[in-house]
Amino acid sequence: MAMVRFKGRVWTPSITRQMSFFHSCMAVVGSTVHAKLYGLPKKDEIYVTRNGRLSVVFWPTDDMEKYQYSLGNLCSSPNQLMRLSSTYHRLGSSLWHSSNALEKQLPSVGVYRRYRLAYERLTAGLSLTSVIGRHIPELLTARLIKLHPSYSNQKVELIISELTYPSEQTPLTKSQLSLLGIGAILQKRRLKIDDFLNYPEIRSQLRDYLKRYGAIPVNFCEDPWSEDDVVQQLRDILNYDCAEEWRKIIKNHNKQCRQTRMLLSRIGDTEIRRWAKALQIGTTLNEYRKFIFCRASLAYRPMFILIAKRCDLADWRECWKFTPDEVESLYFKKDRSALKILPRRKLTGVMYSPKLNTYCLLAPRELPAFLRESDHKPSIENKEKQKGQIKVNGVIANAGIIRGRAKIIMGRPDFDKFRDGDIIVTAMTSVDFVSIMRRAAAFVTNEGGITSHASIVSRELNKPCIIGTKIATKVFKDGDRIEVNANKGIVRILTK
Repeated sequence: MAMVRFKGRVWTPSITRQMSFFHSCMAVVGSTVHAKLYGLPKKDEIYVTRNGRLSVVFWPTDDMEKYQYSLGNLCSSPNQLMRLSSTYHRLGSSLWHSSNALEKQLPSVGVYRRYRLAYERLTAGLSLTSVIGRHIPELLTARLIKLHPSYSNQKVELIISELTYPSEQTPLTKSQLSLLGIGAILQKRRLKIDDFLNYPEIRSQLRDYLKRYGAIPVNFCEDPWSEDDVVQQLRDILNYDCAEEWRKIIKNHNKQCRQTRMLLSRIGDTEIRRWAKALQIGTTLNEYRKFIFCRASLAYRPMFILIAKRCDLADWRECWKFTPDEVESLYFKKDRSALKILPRRKLTGVMYSPKLNTYCLLAPRELPAFLRESDHKPSIENKEKQKGQIKVNGVIANAGIIRGRAKIIMGRPDFDKFRDGDIIVTAMTSVDFVSIMRRAAAFVTNEGGITSHASIVSRELNKPCIIGTKIATKVFKDGDRIEVNANKGIVRILTK
């Protein structure tokens, strides 16, 4: 694994995401100052961000070892695990309400600071769900193999997939059920999609849908759904029997829950039951925090738009290059001195400073070492091997075998090339993939664990899914006819 030596410690890159520099400043404070709210030790982080919005997160190896050990102990205690879940939801609710207050016209500085504190507190739980998704499956796998040494890796993966299905549906699936409900009404009344605007009750349902779920595709830096987006989604689902599709999702969820309960009831080992419960809760929290941060990432945008207008910025997204304190000065004090910093913010690094008790920026001379690791490219030899490969192996997230056309989908700009029945091949899915995932035949990802978005949605929709292949997007090309064998964890090319 790539490593950086910095300030007497060894740092490893852990996550690369579309996250703003503005977010990064609050996140490094949260992971250090507020981790104790979750009953966990502090964990230093360094965010290196390009163009204000693409961040690589580095973690120190010594902190990660302590963090994983503490989280493992916490997850092994049912009472502590429930307290963790309760804390997560309480802090999430606080950020939700703070976001609503901030988004109102002309918020006060007090409202902004309360939002910022709520944001920092929930960022302390950002890595929690990803560590649960990576670390706890290792413990569960080791325990299953110890008790059943004859089990193959594939059998263990299938058992873990079934054991860890969460009883609570994700916000993503709830949004699709809600949209199918609107579609079912249109079909029952034999209304055309172009005529629905003439029906106040349908328009009201659409507005409610947008208010509740419009933030889903935002992640941290993307756009929310517009009314036009939702109308297009309605057009797509009206090609199906919406009432029947709604029933299928509910039926599959209930079936999966029953299978999980039955399997858990047959397992007498306390340790396995505890790890399985931890992964169920981790899965639910993972999707919950995405939903909350999508909402929170919309709340400050009216402020950013006003700052951009006052300061003649070409795009409000330039405000992602400001620190939270600079945003406060620009918006509430109308202090424009931060504007001269923008040209130097194309590349930034930020970490927590114990001396300042807040974030601090890395000096430009300190960034090259982190850039070398975040820009790490595969060797020419590995590239040639990938070109010649016809199959990849990964972790089974949901069983099944399917054949179809591969489509490499790296984000929303690629959605237009997707056709119903295609197989999504991607680095990792995110909440904005919802409009195409229901129509896909299967999912294959480079990254992710059992609590990842693709893993969760594949089980909710009962579609074959293989995660963690590392190189699927390099091996397969658009239009390749491939077979996803999610009973064995293998994806192979049939014809190019």
